[in-house]
Amino acid sequence: MKSKYVLGGVVLLLMFTASATGQGLVAGSDQDKLFQRITAAADIGEKTRLCLEFEQQFPDSGVLDSIYTILMDLHTQKAETDKALEYGEKIIAIDEDNVNALMAVARGYAIQRRNMTTALQYAERAVNVSLALADQLPPPGYTEEQWQTYVNATVGAARSILDYVRTIG
Repeated sequence: MKSKYVLGGVVLLLMFTASATGQGLVAGSDQDKLFQRITAAADIGEKTRLCLEFEQQFPDSGVLDSIYTILMDLHTQKAETDKALEYGEKIIAIDEDNVNALMAVARGYAIQRRNMTTALQYAERAVNVSLALADQLPPPGYTEEQWQTYVNATVGAARSILDYVRTIG
């Protein structure tokens, strides 16, 4: 039951990330065109290749964290945990309060039973950041009810991961 709740929270996080993705891109720019090709790509290999191309061409892009999120997810789908964790760490280096990355990396480290101090720090930070979301206004496109549902799911997922890390550690 707990794992279903965590998964549900992660799905909501990914939906929120997807809705926030693309911010900072100028419509019609080379970055935007490549980003649109990435989001349209259905093949995992093609999507990965395009993300790496984006990273190389636009290393200072304001949406690089979104590119790394896509790469983290792709490597997770391919059961390439070390690569997924590598991209999760890159996301955190750009945005230390990225709840999605904090939870994914904390959970990944705990599953591997390595970097447990970091896993605990990330899990605790994910809980704190998710709790702080309750004080924020809903972002554009979200009703108050949708935002509260997202916040509750995020807090629940973060707490579940923190409990898991503590249990393993």
